[in-house]
Amino acid sequence: MKYLIYLMLLLSLFACSSKQDMATVSGTVELNGSMTPDSILVGLYKVESQKFGELVDFTTTTNNAFTLHAKPGTYTLAAWAFGYENAKLNIFLPDVKSAAKASITLAQTALPEQIDKVSLVGDFNEWNWHEAVPMRKEAGLWKLDDTSVLDKEKSYKFIVNKETFFYYDLQNTNFRTQRDKASFESLYEGGEIVFDPSLYAAEQNPSTIEIDGPFSDFAAMADSIALFNRTFRTARRAVRSLSTEDIVKNYALLQERLTNLDNHFNGNYRNSYITSLRLQTLINASPVTKEVLTLLEADEPDKNKLAAFFTGDDYASFQKDVESMLGELDVNSALLDGDFVSAVTSIDTYAKEALKSDPELQVSPDYFSTKLLAMEEKGTNDEISAAVLFNIGWEAAYEGNAEVAEPILLKLKANHPSHWSVEKGTVENSLIALKMTSGVEAPAFAVQTLKGDSLKLDDLRGKFVFIDFWGSWCGPCRREIPHIKEAYAHFSQDKVQIMGLARDNLKPLTDYIAKEKILYPNAIAPADLLKAYGISAYPTTYLIAPDGRIVTKNLRGGDLIEEIEKQLGAWEMKQQMQNKG
Repeated sequence: MKYLIYLMLLLSLFACSSKQDMATVSGTVELNGSMTPDSILVGLYKVESQKFGELVDFTTTTNNAFTLHAKPGTYTLAAWAFGYENAKLNIFLPDVKSAAKASITLAQTALPEQIDKVSLVGDFNEWNWHEAVPMRKEAGLWKLDDTSVLDKEKSYKFIVNKETFFYYDLQNTNFRTQRDKASFESLYEGGEIVFDPSLYAAEQNPSTIEIDGPFSDFAAMADSIALFNRTFRTARRAVRSLSTEDIVKNYALLQERLTNLDNHFNGNYRNSYITSLRLQTLINASPVTKEVLTLLEADEPDKNKLAAFFTGDDYASFQKDVESMLGELDVNSALLDGDFVSAVTSIDTYAKEALKSDPELQVSPDYFSTKLLAMEEKGTNDEISAAVLFNIGWEAAYEGNAEVAEPILLKLKANHPSHWSVEKGTVENSLIALKMTSGVEAPAFAVQTLKGDSLKLDDLRGKFVFIDFWGSWCGPCRREIPHIKEAYAHFSQDKVQIMGLARDNLKPLTDYIAKEKILYPNAIAPADLLKAYGISAYPTTYLIAPDGRIVTKNLRGGDLIEEIEKQLGAWEMKQQMQNKG
């Protein structure tokens, strides 16, 4: 028995120690309604747009008081109870000493003033609200005529009018708690299904959360940033199509809005959100962005203009501004996410693309990557660390640079196993791709083309095979299509078989192929084929020799025909030498 007591004491001490490294959120929940639920549920979630993120801590309370623990960071605090609207609010816990206080009021679930229609949705129709089953109105109630569509213990909810919001059944106390949605699902017990509007509140009042603390304005800041990001994304997408004059105006407006935000929130978010967004707008939506994209995306980039750009005053000033903003960032702040990292690494990508056109160009292809890796070594922010390792490692893997990519990607897997790129297999695919080098036998596959023909790699031995892994949704993929079409028209199919293997849905793919008059065979690539070739980026191309071995990867652009011709010539010379030998 004494050993059990010692063990319990050790576990208790460990729990206390681990919670000392956590910030806390505590408070009370008030119910504004006539219903008395058995308990109140409160959860703390990672922040994600449009939905709840990963559940970090959770509690059930019967005395209306709660305490939650989490590492420093940004979270969504949510509370809900049976018969009440949920409440949610984004909060910020800056450090382990944080002890945020929350006052939560839950309002009883209410209905629209006018009810014209009630329908049923659930497991039986895979929650497709377009196929909801209508209910019949009778004496102020709504009834389901045919309950045979439901199976016992399967979940269902109601849809009122044409809303996309689902109401659970307040008459049915057999329900499942939905922690990921801060709600409940009713479970069918058998018998009648009746929707009774009188059980719901007559007046719609919102459920609310108020936070007391130094960052009590965080939710307002997050909402302001979300509005800014909509404008920023529009400006970023328009960079290629707008005139330089319009881009100058847009860029000035974006910077002005950030200045106003900074002033409104008294500079509290300057070294995190504000500077991060200034950095992203400079790199992705400024006149410099327009100039470099115009130069690099030309069919034949002008070496003289590229040299003038990368050695000119505008680029020097741009580079200096980026460095200055990187220096202003508080990279250890729990507020800062990794969004700025991909923007910064894109500068090195531009330099690499320029060097492909002019290898003598005086520009460093890893200038900012080196700075980011140094930042990652010193920093304590896991999100930034993971973003740095992923962006640099993934880019290096795409280029086939195993010396750089492999240690970085392995570090990402080891240090950040819950990062999306690790969980979804993107990192693993990139590591596989590193092994798909010249001389390696290409993985065999058999697919059915969109026209219904069988396409097997083994059947194509004796000729070169050019494979384009792409998707109709992918902008860079679409920009390569004209070059691939030219190559298809140029080469005899006896010598070079060109094909597309798409990660796509059937209709958009077939529509795009028809619109662009793509004649070479295309098929939807199964997941195991994409993994076998280590596909983690689109487009990715492979050139396979007549003996089934990989020749090279990622041939693209206006010199595609010339590059394939070089490989054909090298192969023929190799065969002649072997025959002589």
